[in-house]
Amino acid sequence: NNIRADLDSFNYLLTILSRRLGGKNLETNRQNAQRAESILMSMLKENENEKNDVVRPDTTSFNTVMHAWTHCHNNINNSNKHISDEKEWCVSERVMKLLLMMESIHRDNYQKQQTASDTPNTLKNV
Repeated sequence: NNIRADLDSFNYLLTILSRRLGGKNLETNRQNAQRAESILMSMLKENENEKNDVVRPDTTSFNTVMHAWTHCHNNINNSNKHISDEKEWCVSERVMKLLLMMESIHRDNYQKQQTASDTPNTLKNV
């Protein structure tokens, strides 16, 4: 009776958090984006332990969290231009960090696959 969430379940949860549940309330949207990113980071941390039964995040997982962060920017108005610019930069920085992380993971996995395919298969050579 041990029920475990699969990748679709995690991605569904990330999708819910990425929606503009706070409407134009930037603080609620920011909290949801932080929760989504925290879930993604937990999934990645579990994968570092290389357990066979963990759920590995995919491109959809990363894209959904990046989408959540896009709801945290503010329309820049002249009275708070400096503050808004800082928030915009922070959101852009987080999205870029996630994009680079996704790219790095993809590159590492590709290199592992290449290394594995370059290793001679002794059974094949018999």
